[in-house]
Amino acid sequence: MNAAVAGYDSETFCYAGKEHVELSTDGALVFTYACNSLAFSKAVGNMSIYLPKAATYAY
Repeated sequence: MNAAVAGYDSETFCYAGKEHVELSTDGALVFTYACNSLAFSKAVGNMSIYLPKAATYAY
């Protein structure tokens, strides 16, 4: 999580990280993860928190 991104704070947590080898290439890994909030009002007030995220890691 990036604390500089709006909507992310100490009540936001991420889980369910998964590498996707079918999408990865030589020199880059692709993975997804999900986030949620411990504060119900934040979870329903900002649905972008709950949407799955995709990221790449170049090596």
